[in-house]
Amino acid sequence: MTKRMAFILVFVCALTSAHISLAQPILVHGKLSQYNKKNISIPVKVHIDIKDAVHSSNHMIYEETNTLMFKDSGSYELLVGKGKRSGGSNSIDSIIWNLDDYVLYIEELNEKMKTEDLIRHSILLRRQTLPHPENQEGIVEAGQSATHGKIEIPLKQKKLPKKITIDLTTSYINIMYPGGRYPIFRHYEWYPTNKGKSGNCFMLTYSEKTTHEFWEEAEKKLGDVRIHDKPFQTLQYQISQDKLQIFLTEPEKVKFLSETYAIKGPWKIIYLIEWQ
Repeated sequence: MTKRMAFILVFVCALTSAHISLAQPILVHGKLSQYNKKNISIPVKVHIDIKDAVHSSNHMIYEETNTLMFKDSGSYELLVGKGKRSGGSNSIDSIIWNLDDYVLYIEELNEKMKTEDLIRHSILLRRQTLPHPENQEGIVEAGQSATHGKIEIPLKQKKLPKKITIDLTTSYINIMYPGGRYPIFRHYEWYPTNKGKSGNCFMLTYSEKTTHEFWEEAEKKLGDVRIHDKPFQTLQYQISQDKLQIFLTEPEKVKFLSETYAIKGPWKIIYLIEWQ
């Protein structure tokens, strides 16, 4: 293992366990296309399990009852960690996300419906990061005044990766007090779905007024950069068998109460690409 690889893995592990004291839930943006418009605008009571997919499918990490909110065409949002906890070996804020592969199971709770008509859905929430000599890693740092940009990474294996991990560091300011600069750290994980035409994206955030987020079968999007409800910018991707392009979009100012905030930069990206 190279020194850079060791540094990145330590950095990833530190980030994926550093949120323990923040007790942030996970906002899941999911898709249930097979149900189409069956339950549009109707809240659905569900049972949620997060299980360890590596050691045992019966190892319950976290369990709760919650409410699933449909949006349109079968898409839904679910705030995991804000429901009524009913079991599991961990609380939502004590899960060390880089420890194992984790699967999210969702099952509708409705005694009036036939079992075969109930909503049942499972998602591979995240894959464990493992060292391997074929992994590709690197660090890209922007200029001092850069707030957005694009990087292009040739893929050494010339095939679709199993997983991409990106750690983004940037900063923001309150424009009324431009001398003060506040750090932003985001951890993004992506793995392909639909032969790389889309991907599942898991984002860990370390700002107190935000949530972790997960996008199921997202196209082009890795995640947001935000400190309040409205994001400053998004992290996007394009991928082929030959190269990975990462885009940090031009930021917008964000107003919250009587204050206005803006990305100041500069940004730094640490990436790790896995094929095994």
